[in-house]
Order: sequence, then structure tokens, then C-alpha cells
Amino acid sequence: MASASSAAPNQFVILSDIHPNRDPRGGGRVAQMASLTTQLLELHPAFVIQLGDFCGDPGPDPDLSRLEHGVQIFHRLREAGIDVYPVMGNHDIEGDSKTQFLCAHNPPFNPELDPEVNQVVHDRWCRDNRYWYSFDRGAIHFVIIDSNARVEERSRGPAESRWHAVASFLACDLCQRQSNSDRLPTLVFLHHPQYMTGNRKFYEERPLYQVLSQCPDHTVAAVFGGDWHRYEHFRGEDNLGVHVYATPPSIHEPANSPEYIVATVEPGKITFRTVDSITGGPGKSGAAYYPIVGKFTNLK
Repeated sequence: MASASSAAPNQFVILSDIHPNRDPRGGGRVAQMASLTTQLLELHPAFVIQLGDFCGDPGPDPDLSRLEHGVQIFHRLREAGIDVYPVMGNHDIEGDSKTQFLCAHNPPFNPELDPEVNQVVHDRWCRDNRYWYSFDRGAIHFVIIDSNARVEERSRGPAESRWHAVASFLACDLCQRQSNSDRLPTLVFLHHPQYMTGNRKFYEERPLYQVLSQCPDHTVAAVFGGDWHRYEHFRGEDNLGVHVYATPPSIHEPANSPEYIVATVEPGKITFRTVDSITGGPGKSGAAYYPIVGKFTNLK
């Protein structure tokens, strides 16, 4: 295994759905989990962003043993000093129990969830079950969104629904750039691509698109989502200049080409390549991701 000093420090990894325990008797997905974990430890990226559905199917449910099975890969990464930024998927949300489970990890999964580093974000995630925040690394602005917050929530629930809260956060972060005054190129990570594209009759109101349409000078370059278990690219000219990607699953049946994305950050650009989760060779889905141009620095 490569040591941290010999690994590539200016790379980060995007994992999509992992649904680890669809085969409770063992077999394919258990082996995939082991192979994927070994690959990531050898690569030793600066951090990993996981796009949700890290619990098994069906879900969500209150059985924490199912969650433990899924996030064991997170534990291994943190033991190796690799930060993990989880996105909540539709199979992961189950109230306080799972939030407390995730927040109890020591060390915290990433600096934003460390109360000694960022009390505001820690409390929002761990106390209020509101799973969104942003951070800067390598002169890139990263935004984590909970796309389970639905627009129709406006008409029910507490005075400030989760949708009102996430919409307010997005307006402040992406439009007013309260956390991005330097106008850094922005990457958005969520579970449902349709939060931006509006298709699949699930989020026809295109919540993220609605917010970005109010700020034509936004800096969002790309949106990465999971959920669909296949690759699809939506062109920037149809999405306010933003490339939107549905990414293949990272652990799944071999026929679905499970893979992950390695992003390499160079001084003038970010490039992306796909890696087969089973073999460690090039990804087989045919997925392609446009480079992002900018002035970037070290992710550490």
C-alpha cells in the first residue's frame, strides 16, 4: 500500500451509491467493498465525497447495523487520515438515530463536522438534521446539498421547513456568495441529479435550477449526483452554464459498471477519470466529465 507521503495529495475521489448489503449472504458486493476500500487506501486522496445511499436497500430504516455495514469504508478511510464528506441519499435518512451515529465517529468524518473547527455546521448537521454545508479546498468551493428537502414541504411542517432552510442556504452560498467572496469555481454534490435537471417527474420544479436562475453570475461549474445507478450528462447550455452528471454506482451489480471518479487538481485545471470498483482498471460505463479551468492550489 502506498504511504501518505508517496500518494497523490492533489486528488479527491467522488463515490456514488454503494448500497453495500443487498447481498446479506456475502458474495459480490462484500468483495466489491473490500476491493474498493483497498484501492482508495492505496490511492490515498486528500478526501472522498460520497453521493449518498451509503446504507443498504431497502431503506431508510432504524436498523443501525445496516448503516454500520455501509459506513465501514468511511471508518477505514478516516483511520488512514482521509477525510470523508457524506451526502445524504433517500436510503439514508432516518431521523436522529442515524445522525447521531454519523456524528459520534471519532475522529469526525471531516473538519466541517468537527465541533472544535466548525460549531455552526456541526450543530446544523448533528443537532438539527439539516445536511448541507460548504467548504473551500485547493481554491475550489465545494457545496454539499441534501436533495431530500422537497419544494412541496413549503406547505406543511414547522414554520421553517427543510426546503425553506436549504433554499435560504443556497441563495446565501451560491448567489450572495457569503462563503465564496473570492468567486472560486464551485462544485455541487447531491444525491438526486433531478434537483437541477427536473426530469424523472420527481423534482419537476428543479429546486436548484430555480435558485441559480436568480443569480446569473454564479460560479457553479458542475453538479454531481447519484441515485440513478447509471451515467448521464446534461449539457451546460441547458442548465444555466452548469454541467450536470448522474454518476454510475460505486458498488452494485457488475452489469451496472460500478466505478468511482478520481479528480486530479492541477494549477490550471481539474480533470476527471473513472476507475472500475472491482478491478481497479479504467471505468467501463463510458462516463466522461468535462475538465474545469481555474487557478487551483493544494487540496491539503
